[in-house]
Amino acid sequence: MWKRSDDFKNAVENLHFKYDVLSEYKSNSLRSLVYSKFTNTPNYSYPLWENLHSFKGVIFDFAWEWLSDLLKDEKVIIFFEEANDKLAFVIMDGSVIPQIMNECPAMTFYITNENVDFLYAYHHDHSIFRVCGSAKEKFEKYISKIGINVDVYSAN
Repeated sequence: MWKRSDDFKNAVENLHFKYDVLSEYKSNSLRSLVYSKFTNTPNYSYPLWENLHSFKGVIFDFAWEWLSDLLKDEKVIIFFEEANDKLAFVIMDGSVIPQIMNECPAMTFYITNENVDFLYAYHHDHSIFRVCGSAKEKFEKYISKIGINVDVYSAN
């Protein structure tokens, strides 16, 4: 079975970025909090990005590259679909996520922080980028600032 975490870990190490792996307990706790805050159920339902509520989103190729600006100097946790891989990684500066993902095969991934204040979700197959929690306002301001012509849609 293809493990996204293996590709991610190899990319991080090849780029010489520092990272930590969350313990299984912390990873499970983090995911449970993500599900309870950003979905309608406290349990995982595949795919996570389709089950998010109260989000802002765009359909735009390479929207995940915006993370270099949106997560600059922010300690983040990146994880993947629970059905595929249960590992979660701590990255000290979220601005490096696009560099890492450029070295990985196309995959769906999620980013939050230790307090689970926000969630960024990127589904590569359909170029769907969704943002939940405290990141929604920051995301909308960023879209306006860069002046890109893209429709932002939302779900309450």
